[in-house]
Amino acid sequence: MYRKASRSTARRLNTVMLGGALAILLAMAGLAYREWRQYSAARAVGFRTLAVQRSVESLLSALLDAETGQRGFLLTGKDLYLEPYNRAIQMVPPELASLHRLLTPVEGEPDGNIARLSGLVDQKLTELRQTIDVRRIQGVTPAMEVVLSDRGKRIMDEIRGICSAIQRQVESERSEVQTQALTANRGALLVTTIGSLLLVFLLVAGYIAINRAILGREAALADAHTARDALKTTIASIGDAVISTDLEGHIVFANKVALSLLRAPETEVVGKHLDDVFRIVNEFTREKVESPVTKVLREGAVVGVANHTILIGQDGTETPIDDSGAPIRSEGGPIQGTVLVFRDITERRRAEATGRLLASIVESSADGIYSKDLNGVVTSWNKGAERIFGYSAEEMIGHPISAIIPSGVVDESLSIMDRIKKGERIEQYEATRRTKSGKLICVSITWSPIQDALGRIVGGSKIVRDITAHRQAEERFHLAVEAAPNGMVVTDQEGKIILANSEMERLFGYSREEMIGQPVEFLAPRQLSGEHAQYRKSFYANPQARPMGEGRDLRARRKDGSEFPVEIALNPIDTSYGRWVLSAVVDITERQRMEHERLELLAKERTLASERALRETEAELARIARALTVGELAVSIAHEVNQPLAGVVTNAEAGLRWLGGESPNVHEAQASLALIVRDGNRASDVIRRIREFLKKDHHETASLDINEAIQEAVALARAELTKREVALRVDLSPELPLVQGDRIQLQQVILNLMMNGLEAIASAPLAGQGGKDGSRELLVTSQKSAGPGGQPGVLVAVRDCGAGIKPQDMQRMFDAFFTTKPKGMGMGLSISRSIMEAHGGRIWAEANDGPGLTVQFSLPAASENQRPAAGSSPT
Repeated sequence: MYRKASRSTARRLNTVMLGGALAILLAMAGLAYREWRQYSAARAVGFRTLAVQRSVESLLSALLDAETGQRGFLLTGKDLYLEPYNRAIQMVPPELASLHRLLTPVEGEPDGNIARLSGLVDQKLTELRQTIDVRRIQGVTPAMEVVLSDRGKRIMDEIRGICSAIQRQVESERSEVQTQALTANRGALLVTTIGSLLLVFLLVAGYIAINRAILGREAALADAHTARDALKTTIASIGDAVISTDLEGHIVFANKVALSLLRAPETEVVGKHLDDVFRIVNEFTREKVESPVTKVLREGAVVGVANHTILIGQDGTETPIDDSGAPIRSEGGPIQGTVLVFRDITERRRAEATGRLLASIVESSADGIYSKDLNGVVTSWNKGAERIFGYSAEEMIGHPISAIIPSGVVDESLSIMDRIKKGERIEQYEATRRTKSGKLICVSITWSPIQDALGRIVGGSKIVRDITAHRQAEERFHLAVEAAPNGMVVTDQEGKIILANSEMERLFGYSREEMIGQPVEFLAPRQLSGEHAQYRKSFYANPQARPMGEGRDLRARRKDGSEFPVEIALNPIDTSYGRWVLSAVVDITERQRMEHERLELLAKERTLASERALRETEAELARIARALTVGELAVSIAHEVNQPLAGVVTNAEAGLRWLGGESPNVHEAQASLALIVRDGNRASDVIRRIREFLKKDHHETASLDINEAIQEAVALARAELTKREVALRVDLSPELPLVQGDRIQLQQVILNLMMNGLEAIASAPLAGQGGKDGSRELLVTSQKSAGPGGQPGVLVAVRDCGAGIKPQDMQRMFDAFFTTKPKGMGMGLSISRSIMEAHGGRIWAEANDGPGLTVQFSLPAASENQRPAAGSSPT
């Protein structure tokens, strides 16, 4: 009665504790939900703040990009610089829309800052667009005046101010929400802490009550467990798998061996129907096999499973088994269940399969395999032996093996048997045998003893391979190696030489007997023998036909110690003795010498080609420079051509009038026609000089009068001098020696110096400009000169009265791309220097005593054999 009352009180106490715990949990859940709501709100505000800040920054960045593109276009006038502006104006509307959406409440008026910001942005974009239109239509100056009005800067400052206000506003909202969330979090933490303490108290109390009840039950079950454990221990110690079931076929027990074969833990087996976990099928048909439990319950006796039964584990593993089932009965009573005993027969199956496999291998082997007893009588004879020797199994089994031993050859089997009894190992050996047809063949024999169950030798088994064709191939191989024109050497896997031909003897100075048996490294230079051994190992790791040492210079060492360059090809050969390497060695001393000579010739050809290309490039640059010079003189040349053409027109009109009168004056008409011819020739001379000056064809050098070249260059530049109001004075010394050169190139140098002097005079300040008398004059002179060693020559100088050049730039003025002109390329004087050097002369510059600069060049006189023949004129 007391125990019943105690149990009732315990149940009420448990109910109260459970209800209190549930109430605390509900309270804590409510607080957690409220905390989650506030955290979600704070998180949403945080995301909104971050989105607003990003949108503001993107808007400002887009406006700055637009302003940058506008400035670039205003300065350059190129549409390329408007690409940042075009991208920016595409980004601004989406960013404004994003800010409007983020700052406008779901229900309420939009933020005032957004409306102001939108207006200012429109003004800014309008200002940028207007300045771009002004630049396109009116030019850079009016556009820059709009920019410098400071209106755009004021708008941009207002935009930045509003953006900063928006950022401060959303940051304030975020801080306020975070403060509210922190306050709520502290309250929830206090309530959660108190509730957790109460839950711990209730759990401890419940644990004590439950523990007391458990102790009572454990005492009641202790005896039953002891008996059951003893039974489990007995069954677990059995080597076979054991499963017991109830009358309905549900498993009530399975030992460890059974669980391992079922590939399942005990929790997934006990209580399940046997058919769910004990799945058995026929090994060959894969059809399901009837459950042994079903057969036991039906027949009420011990039953076994059929052969070739496979158990499929829970993980799909298949295991061949041999099993039996029996009923479980109480003494003299009905069947209470079944017990199933089964075992893994994998090893037995494997042994049976191995036996069948070995028999199949022996029977189908291409090698001859036979066995005999201690008396030499054949006990087995496979198909391979029939093929090799020609005797069938019926003809050999039961008969002595001497049938295949040639006359006069002693059967080595007896001596081998004695050696095996002494514990010696028998290596593979070769022997001669006789076929049924009487043909003698060479065979390779592998001998193995046959032992009985007690380990006693009762016979021998032999594997025989016909190597007659192999031996014949080896002989042919030896002949081919010997006949090869290159050095041929064969090495085994240890690197020892086993074959060398006569060419190897000639190359290295060793006899064949001295080489065979030696490591192949003794043919390499001593300092490389260690490396060669490593290369040989790497080749055997990946054996394939290839040249040895690609990318390296290989050398070999002769018997006298001298070294010579070689080329080696490696080829692996698989033989019955293992893998050999056939190496072909070629002395390439003569080839290297010829290759060295060829490379020297190629280098000389490349040098000549480079010099030829350089000369062609210089000539092309000179022609381009001449074309540029003509371009600069275009107006003056047009004036030179227009003058005689105008004369032609005037004289033609006069001739028409003389001939069109009532009494034609033929004499005056003839005079007009003569003038037309004169003016036409003048125009033709101008055009001819220009065509020759620009001609791209290769110009031949010839002896020429330098004064004539100067006069032709002066004729081309005279109109330009007149146009720029620069006086030209030409002082040419008579009876100058002829020079050897290219007329066009020399004219180019003279014209380039004249144009440089003309531009120097034209660009100089007007005040104090000119010579001592204040005149704007360009002086061109020529005179005799003496070259190195007193060699006669000519000196040509062009003197201007311009601003001159700085002393530090004097040495650089002939360098390529150096120029003091605002629009110069810096190529004229550089090309002039190249032309002078090609003509054997030199060019230099000197500052005048007064204003300006004098640039002069000297050329050697033509030698006697370069001067034109008597009766001919200089070019």
